[in-house]
This record gives sequence, structure tokens and C-alpha cells, in this order.
Amino acid sequence: MERPLVYIILLNWNGYDLTRECISSLFKISYTNYKIIVVDNCSEDDSYSKLKSEFDGDVVFIANESNLGFTGGNNVGITRAIENNADYVLLLNNDTVVDELFLDELINKAVSDDKIGILGPKIYYYAEPENIWFSGGRFNKLKGGMSVDGMGVRDNGQFDKVADVDYITGCALLVKKEVLEKVGLLDKDYFIYAEEVDFCFRAKRNGYRVVYIPSSKVWHKVAQSFKGNFTPFYLYFQSKNRLLLIKKNFSKLYLIYCFIVHILLYIPYKLTYIWFKEKNKRFKASLSLFVGTYDFLFSKNKPRFFK
Repeated sequence: MERPLVYIILLNWNGYDLTRECISSLFKISYTNYKIIVVDNCSEDDSYSKLKSEFDGDVVFIANESNLGFTGGNNVGITRAIENNADYVLLLNNDTVVDELFLDELINKAVSDDKIGILGPKIYYYAEPENIWFSGGRFNKLKGGMSVDGMGVRDNGQFDKVADVDYITGCALLVKKEVLEKVGLLDKDYFIYAEEVDFCFRAKRNGYRVVYIPSSKVWHKVAQSFKGNFTPFYLYFQSKNRLLLIKKNFSKLYLIYCFIVHILLYIPYKLTYIWFKEKNKRFKASLSLFVGTYDFLFSKNKPRFFK
């Protein structure tokens, strides 16, 4: 029996070397019934033209006229995949390389249970290939935010059990077409950060399982697209979207609690880290935290780009 058709979506933004290595690793996988879509988010360099000249014919290319963010860019690819009869869609960061069996392992589990709607692999740090970056996502209600099982820990098999989780990271997320048809695409209000958590919450509310598959393996060059987790760009969206996630998925009373936690604990913690650990762009990084909070409070949906 023919295996399900999987469309793999890579979002490129000024990332020729990253995307090229990711595509090269995908060409080596054992799973055969798949296609790759590269969606270029209006790159400012010549990465799109270089990739297209190198891989055209083997890869589908789409060029956006503006930077639509992680959500909008991937939605363009998802829409194309569904139009072309995809059974599953895999969102994969362009700053990853994959194990040759990673897609087989995901699909084998996906087809075993009709209620499994979203799956994700075990993800390692590319620079520390035996250390875990992601082995299942949890939502911590006490702190009103996300946490990752095993992050930074050396893999000794302690996270080798298939498990239902709260969310799968958008770094490598396989979703069944049926889920997309029922719950919709990624929410463009997020632009980047927390959109995959919101998506998984919506899927679970519709009765689908979200499952972590440790036998599927990927290596991630962490935060390459925006040059680190404490850049002004990243902190702005993190500050804004962690509250937006609560607003869209929980009660007003819980949102009030989380906002208090945000002001009294989250922002002071981030500021302390910025000023003691980050020497560059301290002022902009600090400002971005407050602007993100402000934009959430006053429903400013147009993203700001701190550099």
C-alpha cells in the first residue's frame, strides 16, 4: 500500500546555507512519498534565487512579496500542500538536519491511530548532537508559560517513551490534513512564537492527540533565524505572544493571574538576564519586553521589528 503523501515546508529568510543543508539532508531520508516546498519570506539577500537555481525541479518554490512571519509564511506553504492533495504536512525549520528515518518513524505512528493529529520528533542541538533541545512540550499553568522536557540534558534514553504532550514545537511538526481542515491554519496574529502551542491547543480541543515520537530524530541550529533567544526581535514577540496565547485559550480570570506573573516575575527575570549576561543591545532588548506587553494590552496586531 502506498504511503501517505507528505509535504515538507521549509521557510527561508536570508538563509541560503541553512536551507541548502536542510534540503540536502531531506534528500537522504528513506521515506519516499514526500515533496518539499520552500517558501521564501521576502529575503533581502540572494538566497532565494540561489536556492531556486540549485534545486528547481526537485523542490517547489514560492516567493512571498513581504515577510509574513512564521505563521503567514507557513500558511502559504500549507495551503499549496493541501491544494496538491497532501495527506500530511510537515513544518520543518530550515536550520535543521534530519535523521534518514525521521519521517518513517513519524508516519508509522501517525497511521496507527486515527485520533493522532499532530506529531513531533526528538530534537537535539546541532552544536551538541547528544544533548536534547526538545522532547515534548508542556504548558506550565503556575507560571503561565511553556516548558520543554529535557532541554539541555544529555540523551541517555530517559526520554525514549512515546508520550502525549501539550504541544509540539513548530521546529518540526507533522500534522494530518484532516486537522488542518477542521481547526484551520496557524493563527497569523502571532507572527512568530507560541503559534504552534495555540495550534496544538485547538487540535486537542477538537479531540486529536498530540504525540511526541522519540525514535524520530532531528538536529537544530537553535535560533539561527533571529540570532539568539535574547535578541530584541525575539523578546518582543515572546513578551507579547505569551499573553496572547493565554487570552485566546483560557479564561479572563486566568489571564489576569498570568499578567500579574508576567509583570512581577517574567519581565524582571528577563531584564536581569539581559543586563548581566547580554552586553549588546541591552537598551533595545529591555525596551522590546515593555513594547511587547504594551502591544498586547492595546491589541496592536502589526508586529514591530527590533534589530
